[in-house]
Amino acid sequence: MERKLYYIHGLHGSNQSKKYLELKEYYPEIECLSWEVTDDINLKLQDWKQIINENSADVDCIIASSTGANFAYQLRKICKPNYFHLVLINPLFDFDDKFDSSTMPEQLKKYLVKIEKHSESLILLSKNDTVINNQKYLLNDSFIKNHNHIVIDDNATHRFENIKNYFKLIDDTIHSIY
Repeated sequence: MERKLYYIHGLHGSNQSKKYLELKEYYPEIECLSWEVTDDINLKLQDWKQIINENSADVDCIIASSTGANFAYQLRKICKPNYFHLVLINPLFDFDDKFDSSTMPEQLKKYLVKIEKHSESLILLSKNDTVINNQKYLLNDSFIKNHNHIVIDDNATHRFENIKNYFKLIDDTIHSIY
């Protein structure tokens, strides 16, 4: 079965970030769907949709971090009926979840959506995240009951430094059927 993986980085990330390079080492076929703060994210989403639709793989998966996870959620919505798996790392489900909202560039705020209900994803959360307050998602039954697999890392920070520990779990997500 052929698979295609994509990565959408968070704010200040890139295709040179440590997380992406570790993913690239394990998943050589992964492609970074990169963006800049000054980009029109609506246009980026359309570009990424075209890239995914032109792909002929049997299985598609997007691994996305922080703000990139918000964009991955939006991308999945516009790509339907084409379905792809999502692995969300310390996702920004709601702008109000940021501990310090002043770190988000003003021009980027208009592209973020509030995600109140999400399903069918692997969600990796850092217990020690000082950028996004993700604790409320652990207490929200409706969020958990939507066929999400939520994993809490007790040692990682927002950067999720030990992504390598989760490659097997990511593989399982890629090959699962919801």
